[in-house]
Amino acid sequence: MKLLYSFLPVFEFIIIFTCSILYFGSTTVQKQEFIQKITHSTGVSKLIRSVTSKNDTVTITFSDDIDSSTVLNSCSLKTKWESENIIYPPNSYDVISNYNGVVQLRFFLPVVDKYEAELICDSKHFPVNLSITDFSETEISNNSQIRCHGKYFGTRWCEARNIYHVDRTFFFYSRAHFKFPNPLLVPGSRAPPFDKVTDRFAKEPIVTNITFDEIPRNGKQVIEETSLIYGVFYNFYMLWHMIYDFFIPYYSFINVRHQFATRDTRRLFVRSDGFWRFQALANWISRYEPIVLENRYKPYFFKYAIIGCEKPEANPDPYRNNEINSILFKYNLNSSTAPGFREDVIKYNNIHIENSTKPIVLFIKRGGAKRDVKNLDKIVELSKTICTFCDIRTVELQNLDIREQIELIAPAQVLIGFHGSGLAHVIWMEESRKQRQTHLIEIMPHEYNCRDWYETAASVARVNYHMLMNKKPVMPEGLNINDQNHLKGCWESKACGTQYCHDRLRDQFVDLEEDLFINEFKNITNTLMQ
Repeated sequence: MKLLYSFLPVFEFIIIFTCSILYFGSTTVQKQEFIQKITHSTGVSKLIRSVTSKNDTVTITFSDDIDSSTVLNSCSLKTKWESENIIYPPNSYDVISNYNGVVQLRFFLPVVDKYEAELICDSKHFPVNLSITDFSETEISNNSQIRCHGKYFGTRWCEARNIYHVDRTFFFYSRAHFKFPNPLLVPGSRAPPFDKVTDRFAKEPIVTNITFDEIPRNGKQVIEETSLIYGVFYNFYMLWHMIYDFFIPYYSFINVRHQFATRDTRRLFVRSDGFWRFQALANWISRYEPIVLENRYKPYFFKYAIIGCEKPEANPDPYRNNEINSILFKYNLNSSTAPGFREDVIKYNNIHIENSTKPIVLFIKRGGAKRDVKNLDKIVELSKTICTFCDIRTVELQNLDIREQIELIAPAQVLIGFHGSGLAHVIWMEESRKQRQTHLIEIMPHEYNCRDWYETAASVARVNYHMLMNKKPVMPEGLNINDQNHLKGCWESKACGTQYCHDRLRDQFVDLEEDLFINEFKNITNTLMQ
């Protein structure tokens, strides 16, 4: 009996599961009884001389001719994938050949992998080894199939054929009885515990014996293009995280490390909402509008899908501590991560890049933010006396849309600002070359030395990186005695990597030492003169 779907008023399923649910919710003894129950005792095992296997085919040699239906009613197959049982009951596979007592059985295995299996005929067990190295004739079959890369669910990504999505749930058609590991994978670019938990493929895809064609729904759509099924980072409203935890990792994954179709032959499906504020940055992925699956009730059938991506993390340890490691988190991004990303974003957003005859130096003002450079106006005036041939500007980005921000940053040769999301824009700067060098100057609070994120960003952009940090501590104005003592303790203990000190050190206002800036900026000015 198949899964039975019926309707509630608002596009919901009532799902009645087949005996596969009974099997996977039962004890080991009950599972053995299940196998015996579904395998009819016909005495066929007494006629078997030998059992061999190759790829996904099992060959049984009988002592005499035998009817195919007798074999189909008498034998089942049991195997495992990632510790999950896979059962092929009688009549859930194909007889592809029957001649002179030699019968070949084809099992459409759900996962591209190697299997140690047992063919069970009556109560007799025959060990067999099965394997498939690539997707199997999926273009002429309704069967779903998946190939996964990686053992740990937090860093695993998969390729899938013939899966479908209905009412916020992925389904996987197979005649086998099994379920996928829970969770199967994380679709976004951050591994646990820094992923968006609600995006995980938990108890998905659901294995069903109903094909997409049999779903009693209107408006079904078959996606012919390569489907990219991805997830956002939970802190998706911050520019840094959208660029370096969404777009940059995915650009590297689908354009650099792998070549998954082209912009004209692929489509982006995001598991849940969260990136529309920066949707313009997605134009390089596909010529089609991105689709947020949680907002759609239309049934989609994916002929070929890439689910998830590689995680660009230095140490995606499944046992790491959320509180500590969120501070000390290290990206595995560098100058070879995303070559061409800047150019593609500019190209597919029709962004005009100013052609200036002078080197443009941009100071980012934080517009009354909690932390800033207190004497920034004076530093700007100093820079004008040092680089008299430069076009020196100050910009406030918070009221500009993303295209306008890119237009401002892209022509700059020097970008200067306090530690914060504005420096994420270094990615739009032209890469540094001998004839035209580009520079990022990050102004750091005193003893705030536990995050190298913007140095990493400069490396991805191939822009020269400079860090300025006052040599002497300056106590911020307005702190009470307790807060002053706390801050002093953090300075002296060099405990930036702790939750106690991290925010205290990061949120200091900085009165930048002028000599420190002058010396660094003079050196940079010399490269601009060249």
